[in-house]
Amino acid sequence: MPFLSRFPRMPVLSAMLGLICAASAPVLGEDVRPLPIELRIGRKAGPAFDPIEAMGAGIDGGQQGATDRLLTKHNVAAMRSAGLRPLTYRLRTELGIEAWHWNPQGTWSDPAHQQGYWTSSDRATKPIGNSWGYKLPRRGDTIDNANDDDYSRLTDGDLDSFWKSNPYLDAAFLKDGRPHHQWLLLRFDKPLEIDAVRIHWGTPYATAYKVQYWSSDNDYGPGAHWITFDYGSLTEGKGGDVLLKLAEKPVGVKFLRVLLEQGSNTAPPDAKDWRDRAGFAVREISAGRLAPDGTLIDVVQHKANKSGQTFAHVSSTDPWHREVDRDPHLEQAGLDRVFHSGLGNGRPIMLPVGVLYDTPDNAAAMLRYLRWRNYPVRQVELGEEPDGQWGNPDD
Repeated sequence: MPFLSRFPRMPVLSAMLGLICAASAPVLGEDVRPLPIELRIGRKAGPAFDPIEAMGAGIDGGQQGATDRLLTKHNVAAMRSAGLRPLTYRLRTELGIEAWHWNPQGTWSDPAHQQGYWTSSDRATKPIGNSWGYKLPRRGDTIDNANDDDYSRLTDGDLDSFWKSNPYLDAAFLKDGRPHHQWLLLRFDKPLEIDAVRIHWGTPYATAYKVQYWSSDNDYGPGAHWITFDYGSLTEGKGGDVLLKLAEKPVGVKFLRVLLEQGSNTAPPDAKDWRDRAGFAVREISAGRLAPDGTLIDVVQHKANKSGQTFAHVSSTDPWHREVDRDPHLEQAGLDRVFHSGLGNGRPIMLPVGVLYDTPDNAAAMLRYLRWRNYPVRQVELGEEPDGQWGNPDD
């Protein structure tokens, strides 16, 4: 066994036997009875791991100024004294549904307006000390796993805002033979009666989609599955403001989903970027029962804050953003600062690249930068816990 081979065999064996005997010693006052101990010695080693390699430390993002407070000489020395040699870099921007400007130097896809899709430069005129996250104004999720201080544009009550899916998941871009359907989901506090839905489409909109409900009140219900409403399958969508009758009788629904299957491949009139026509955009969604006069009795709460709106979750989010969207409360230690801190102990470091809320170009530029700097990298992680955000491995 690699770990035990570093130490004298007999003292370790004696210590192990001592622990076994101590663990099996009877409670004071009970009869002492001998217990059999089986010890096998052979050439065939059992499962083993080296804790020096298997256990390590991580450095994460934080609030503004956290990096300076954390990476002082005193703190770095204290962290290194813990003896945790491998180091991994954690990406808080991915948990916070934000794009990562890992290098403050870079370019916008729309430089005239300082907005669009950001690509950090694969070179730097000075070491990168800090980097930041940027909020996504086309966000569809009510909550996130970082600061949790934003909200969904699907249920914010504002028809000027909208959620848009990630254009890089459009089948026309990927061309891998897989559909990569997108979706939006509403979760109610309890089952509510629903027989209609109203969708204010943005551009691009869905031409083919299904409105569905979950067959259980539990999101992990055994055998539960999505059921399409009787009139919930649409194949000739035209966009705009659409009120759909879904069934003759209301259905008790706790989880409501719109499965987006085919896009219009259209873009706003002033759009010039191919990403503007890829994916799906929804300005607002409502659901409830149809009144006798044909109007919708809406059960969705529309508020521009996470605590007041109906919970929404989406399959992906467009990483489009603006310079003004920089989040002062989400800061990441700069790559150069991490590699020169000494926390890596001269060993290769495991690093993530932005995936869920970033662009492939920005991720590729980071890898080129690491190679340019000749930094030792152990592994590259795709995103930060994308499975914990229901990320589809195919995407």
